[in-house]
Amino acid sequence: MAEVRYVPATGAEPWRVAAAPGALVALPPNVSIPTIDAVWRRLGERGIGAVIEALTGAFGTSLAAIPDFVLVIVEGDGLRVAVRGPIELVVETEAGPESVSGTGVSTWAERLVPTAQRASALFVGAADEAASLPLVDGVVPADAVSLDVSGARAGFRAPAVAVAAAPVAPEPEPQPEPEPAPQPEPVAEPEPEPEPDSETVAPDAEAAASEDQVMIWGETIVRPTAAPVIEPPDEATLVSGGTPVAGDHDGETIAVADIRSARRGESPVYESTEIVPARRIARGRIRISDGQVVELDNTVIVGRRPRSSRSTGDTLPTLVAVDSPDQDISRNHVEIRAEGEHVLVVDLDTTNGSVLMRGGNDPVRLHPSEPTMVVTGDVLDIGDGVTITFEDLP
Repeated sequence: MAEVRYVPATGAEPWRVAAAPGALVALPPNVSIPTIDAVWRRLGERGIGAVIEALTGAFGTSLAAIPDFVLVIVEGDGLRVAVRGPIELVVETEAGPESVSGTGVSTWAERLVPTAQRASALFVGAADEAASLPLVDGVVPADAVSLDVSGARAGFRAPAVAVAAAPVAPEPEPQPEPEPAPQPEPVAEPEPEPEPDSETVAPDAEAAASEDQVMIWGETIVRPTAAPVIEPPDEATLVSGGTPVAGDHDGETIAVADIRSARRGESPVYESTEIVPARRIARGRIRISDGQVVELDNTVIVGRRPRSSRSTGDTLPTLVAVDSPDQDISRNHVEIRAEGEHVLVVDLDTTNGSVLMRGGNDPVRLHPSEPTMVVTGDVLDIGDGVTITFEDLP
């Protein structure tokens, strides 16, 4: 069972930790109490989705406005962790500790760490590990926090105390048995040694061979016999054209042309697979109000007459044209692309702008040329009655 421990905050502007069964999220001082309360109330139900919805509802959908955060959720036999900002989260696994940080990432670093045993984060320069307290459910100011699923005491572990073992009585030493008196050995006439033949095998050699050939599958023991050695036929055993002589139908016949090619060192030629395109991973889809449905397995540009001279490697963006009788929609209006495990939308510095609508929140106008993260169910209004709905996003 997961256990959360925290070190109570000592500063005037502390981070706050919200904990629910099997999950925790830490937020910096600039996050308001109502926002933290909203995150805590949804944390046990939706995990990272609750964090993103609460933060975008309070700070807007612009990635530049979303505050830093640390998230740890028990998932299966491991931990799902996410970090935004320069905070370092240390995840302890069976193979050793791993560090997860959002430094240099425009969204956040998110990972599923199998067999993770513990995750901990420090929000100040130093914290008194001996002052750590358990946290079952709620919100507290903290200088450090940890979540432990190893079964031992979670959080900052105290030094182990040695326990004296109960004395064990020594076992009595075995007494040597008296040796029997030597008996005279009868003298026997030597028997003539049999001449070795091809079918005689020494018992020791037979036992060794049997041991080498034993293969165990569950409770079944199989002792295979040696496979017969098949010598490849030479040219004398074949007739012209590579047809075998009468009686040679063992399936191991080699054609004369193959033998000659092998002697000349020639290798068989196989067809190249370089022309096979790499499989793309789908990132959900967009559904446009005019009926078009586009899978997000590539960067998509939507506009009145979209054009693009940019490409990633040898892949060109998918261009989607929509009608705009009043020309409210720009030629290149919005760009939709996948970055890591998230889908971002960018208003391409349009004249009339783009408005993002998310259930339960007020509509938000996108900042020109600034990426904004979208989630399943979001609707983007680009003008002239044209909307884009996002479905099945990761």
